[in-house]
Amino acid sequence: MTAEPDVPFGIEVQDLGDELRITRRWFYWTSVPLGLGALVWIGLTLCRNAGDLLNVCNFLFLGLGLWALYLAVLSLTNSTEIEVNHQELTIRNGPLPSLGKNKTFPVQDINQLFLKRIKMSGNLFGSSRYWDLHMVDRFGEKRELVGAMPDWNQAQFIKQEIERFLSRVRSE
Repeated sequence: MTAEPDVPFGIEVQDLGDELRITRRWFYWTSVPLGLGALVWIGLTLCRNAGDLLNVCNFLFLGLGLWALYLAVLSLTNSTEIEVNHQELTIRNGPLPSLGKNKTFPVQDINQLFLKRIKMSGNLFGSSRYWDLHMVDRFGEKRELVGAMPDWNQAQFIKQEIERFLSRVRSE
């Protein structure tokens, strides 16, 4: 495994010569309060409405709590694995199923990589910013590779590592 001193927190890089593997953990401490809040929400919903859980409103409250708990567990346990070799770039999310789909792209189709800043709507605590890693393929179409990275350093590092590997592979 190649470890560089400037590797951002949550990123692991393995350059195996003919293959590059990058693992990005989704772990963020902000998910802990979300998970705890979701558990309290679920508990209060169950205690206050134990006799009438099949009511549509109670069912929605319980569903909202379960959804928030699932999101918290996702961000505490999941990771994104990026594998690049001479033929293809593959992106997998797991171990839990998430909204991000697994993707595979032929390396010869990748012309350019770029980061796109996504600003979520503001709330009481400010607005959220995320970065998505995109590619431009040989047909000029833009495609998302990895989305919703809240840390710009992680996004930039992943982009640079993939570009460095592709440059090396293409010059061989």
